[in-house]
Amino acid sequence: MEIILLTPEQLSILIAEAIATAVAPTAATDAILTVKETAKRLKRSEKFIRDEIQRGRLKADNSNHKVSGTRASWRVRESDISAYLKRLR
Repeated sequence: MEIILLTPEQLSILIAEAIATAVAPTAATDAILTVKETAKRLKRSEKFIRDEIQRGRLKADNSNHKVSGTRASWRVRESDISAYLKRLR
C-alpha cells in the first residue's frame, strides 16, 4: 500500500475535477424544450404536441407551471423526443 501526501490545494483541485466529471455529462447532454420548441423541432403544431403528451405518447414534465389557472407549461427533454421518434419508426 502506498501513501500519497497532498497539499490542501491539491486536494481541492482533485475533488473539484471529480465533481465536474461526475455531474457534467448529464447536464450537458439533455436539453429541455418548451412545447413550442418541440413542435418546431418535430414540424408539428403545438396542439399536436400537447395531445401526444396528454395521450402519454410523448413524455413531458409540467412541475414548473404556475397554479394560476393558465395552461400548464410542459417541458420535454431532448432524450424523450429521441425515444418518441424511435417508437414511431
